[in-house]
Amino acid sequence: MILSVLAATALLAAPSVSEVTLRQDASRTVTVSYRLTDSPAIVTVDMLTNGVSIGGAALRLLTGDCNRLVSPDTDALKKVVWHPDKTWPGHVERMTAVVRIWSEEDPPDYMVLNLHSGDRRYYESAEALPEGGATNESYRTDFMLMRRIRAAGVTWTMGSDPNANQEPGRNATNEDAHEVTLDHDYWIGVFEVTRGQWKTVTGAHHVTSYGDYDGRPVECVAFQNLRECGANSNITGNANCYYPRAPHELSFLGLMRKLTGLKCDLPWESEWEYAARAGWGNGYWGNGKPYTESYWGGYLSTFGRFRGNGGDEGAYPKDAPDPTTPGTAIVGSYGPNDWGLYDTAGNVAEFCIDNYLEDITASNGVPVVSATRAPHVTKGGSINGWAYVCRPAGRTCPSAWNSSWRGWGFRMVIRD
Repeated sequence: MILSVLAATALLAAPSVSEVTLRQDASRTVTVSYRLTDSPAIVTVDMLTNGVSIGGAALRLLTGDCNRLVSPDTDALKKVVWHPDKTWPGHVERMTAVVRIWSEEDPPDYMVLNLHSGDRRYYESAEALPEGGATNESYRTDFMLMRRIRAAGVTWTMGSDPNANQEPGRNATNEDAHEVTLDHDYWIGVFEVTRGQWKTVTGAHHVTSYGDYDGRPVECVAFQNLRECGANSNITGNANCYYPRAPHELSFLGLMRKLTGLKCDLPWESEWEYAARAGWGNGYWGNGKPYTESYWGGYLSTFGRFRGNGGDEGAYPKDAPDPTTPGTAIVGSYGPNDWGLYDTAGNVAEFCIDNYLEDITASNGVPVVSATRAPHVTKGGSINGWAYVCRPAGRTCPSAWNSSWRGWGFRMVIRD
């Protein structure tokens, strides 16, 4: 590899980065040095050849002062180390280093939470994730992968199109189309929360999930067990922790807040639906494929696990890591939507923070909540449901506040 000490480029902002250099030693190890001043920043590093990025996959083993929040230090240069022989072997190229800085208020699109230490790392794309990207099993057990959803100020249509030919399977009772404008960005889990992640955070298996394989989603979970609210909580003497109050400190979400220092919670229904749509309107799956009249199967068979392709009620999940076995699928077994989120159609119906109400057209996406035992909304369909409830606009609700049936799980969000 031919390294050039060209004027290495950097994106300037306040805070600022300067003195960017790169060198390669006899072992072929590449070191990028830079100076960060003024204030902390999230730092990412890219390598260009002929002005074009070599891609995140080639840089997935970067170590040092990158992919995290870095504190300024005027007395010493920051350093990032790359081993091209491990991730980009056989190339001989002239390289230019690019150091990018991001404010905490406007971070890169992907965040990885370490479920043991609470540490967090940031990446510009799914391809830049270490060790094979989202396919790595560690993102289903020891880490949680979060996607930044840039929703603040965006006006979009929630609900479904009344034209049944465009949106077959529509429920006219509770899916009235209406405009929504959220006032915030947020993070949402790339995957549904898995049994392995539950075990890592709580120290115990989720006792009512069928089977033990870590990569499958937590299911048979009741709403009050996620925030530990109300008289039916598993925690004796629990105080009221209904939203917008914080989850109980000993609940899964409370433990996540303590571990990370972040506002971990269940999504608003509007947050969930906006993320599942991935910029597509009514009549489309979250990857731009249109619905068809064959909504009992059709394209969904390649997009998610539901009752018509191996997830029927009579087939309990197996413990083996084979995504073709019946029951819930290992998270990420099917294709993602256009924002990189998996299993937004099928697998487990995902709890939202909202109490269920048929008509939400006047809410502008703000959740309907109360300190009651009223049912809560679930989204995305499940292994127990047919394809028509797996649409982003589809809305269901458990028949009882504290029920924990098969096919109910959740996905975590983080709000700033």
